[in-house]
This record gives sequence, C-alpha cells and structure tokens, in this order.
Amino acid sequence: MRILDRYLIKKFLFPFICCMLTLILLYIIRDLIANLEDYVESGSFTPYEMLQRYILSIPLIIVIVSPIANMLAVIYSLGNLSMHNEISAMRASGISIFRILLPFILIGLLITLAIFSINKYLVQDSNSLMMQEMQNKNSEPQKSAGIISNIFLYDKNRCLYNIKKFDTSTSEMKTVEIKYFFAEKEEKVLRRRIYAEKGIIEGGKWILFNGENENFNEEGKLDKANPGENFRRMEIDTGIDREEVIQYKSMGNTGVFSSDIDKYHQTSLPFINLVVIFLAVPFTINITKRGGAFAGIAASMIIFFSYYIIYQVSIAAGREGLVNPLLSAWMPHIIFSAVGIGFIIKVRR
Repeated sequence: MRILDRYLIKKFLFPFICCMLTLILLYIIRDLIANLEDYVESGSFTPYEMLQRYILSIPLIIVIVSPIANMLAVIYSLGNLSMHNEISAMRASGISIFRILLPFILIGLLITLAIFSINKYLVQDSNSLMMQEMQNKNSEPQKSAGIISNIFLYDKNRCLYNIKKFDTSTSEMKTVEIKYFFAEKEEKVLRRRIYAEKGIIEGGKWILFNGENENFNEEGKLDKANPGENFRRMEIDTGIDREEVIQYKSMGNTGVFSSDIDKYHQTSLPFINLVVIFLAVPFTINITKRGGAFAGIAASMIIFFSYYIIYQVSIAAGREGLVNPLLSAWMPHIIFSAVGIGFIIKVRR
C-alpha cells in the first residue's frame, strides 16, 4: 500500500504546484492592473519597489489561492485516474474508496497546517516589512508611501469606519463611511451614518468633504423628525490618527478592532483546503469519459464557489453580530464537509 500512496501523492503534487504558481501569477497580474492607476498617480513605487512589494505579498496570496489550487489538483488527479480506469482497477482489487482517498486527505491536512502557519506567522511578518518600507519612504521628502484600499475599523464605542482608499503620505481619504450603533443594544442597530466623497486625517480629527449625515431611530429606520443633512465640510473627533489606520490595516485582514470573529476566521480559514477535498471527490471519482469529466468538474466547481460564498456571508454575519462568531467561522466547514462525505458514501455504494 505504501507504493500506492506514493503513486497517488505524486499524481496530486505536480498539478497542485502548477496550479499554485499559475494562480499566484494571475493574482499579481490582476492586482497590478487594478492598482496601476493609483501607483502612477501617487508615484508611490519604483519598478523595483513594486517587485519587492509583491514578493512580500506572496505569503498572503498563497493563503488566498491555496483552496482553489487544492481543488483543481484533486479534480485533475482523481479525474485523470478515473478516465484511465485506474480507480476502477483499485476498487476491483479490493481497495475501498476511503483507502484510496486517504493520501489526499493526509495531504489536505498537511496543506491546512502549512497554510495555518503561513497565515499566523509569515503573513504578519511580511505585512510588517511592507509597512516598515512604507514608513521609510514616508520619511523621504516628496515621496508617497502608497495607497491602501478597503480599510475597515471597528472601535470599542461601536463605530464602524470604512475607507475605500487611503494615501499614507498625505493622509487623504476617498469614499469614507462611518456607522454609529446604539451602545445600549446587544445587537447592532444603526444610530447614525456619515458618508463623504473624500476627507483628510489631521491628528485624531477626520475632516470630511461633500457628504451626507443621516440619523436613525432605535428600530434602525431613518429618523423622520431628524433625518440629517448634506454637508460640504464636517470635522469629527474620532481619536484615530494616520498611524493607527496604517497599523490596523497591516494586521492582515480588515483591521477590525477588538473583534472575536477575526480570531476565529484566522483559525478556520486554512481548513477550507481540507473541505474542498471532500467536495471534489464525489464528482471526479467515477469519471470514465470526457463528457462526464466536464460535468463532474463543473458540478464540483459550482459547489466549491457556493461553499466559499456562504463562508464569506457567514463571516460577514458574524462580524455584524447576527450570528455567534464561533459558529459563523466554523459552521460552513462542518456543513459542507458533511455534504461531501455524504456524497462519497453514496458513490461508494
């Protein structure tokens, strides 16, 4: 059986490595195209510095793309074995499906542990190095330290801050939204919402321009007696300065303050690599022709993306306080693992 295990592992590793390298490259190209205009406008990076930035981003990219690479590798390796009747030959020799899948499950566990370690240690270290480089650049005159996108900050006073784009050299913000929630209510009920097209941070004050200020009642509906007003300029004493915005963004995900959901999310995220194996196997284990291969691949990919979307929705629900943080991080894994194992048992029969 050790020969069989080595053979199956070899069949898996080559497509997995190819998929990882391809997806990392595609991710970098997509990010470069999406942010190229910002880089040119701010003059924030030389080509060498951009290369250095993307090299430091590789640990985070690996965490993001590893489930897709794992899924594609399982589909390709098992599908190829099935199309050449090797799975049928193994089963005819008295080897059960679960024994055939054991090497894939063990590899999935190893990948999960590796991604967990990368996410916990390397991602934070690489982010710290990037922020150190930005701070070094910021000490040089007439140079921009870069643009940071999609910042979410949540303080202990139940205020949620969202900055679409933040220039770390000028402290200028584009598309700012601030949500205040009723402090006395356990669930998050919106009390006030401020939206601005742009703004700037001066110390702990945020100066906002061209926006609207809306007030809500205790039911979370727009207060008809005092609905709010539009404004051209507004000053808000948030107590959050430029350094804090950069610091919390460098923590790795959304930079949410004091949020249990991020802790559970960081722990549960790597286990997607194990769950995708259970989702991919039932649709590729019995492929015998090209038409069946396409149908199996399509079905497994649809289920995977459904799983990933539900996982992200669950995390968002946990962050909004609609679901228990622990359940929001782990429940999608449990449900879809059970679904995958159920399909495997059905195929076994």
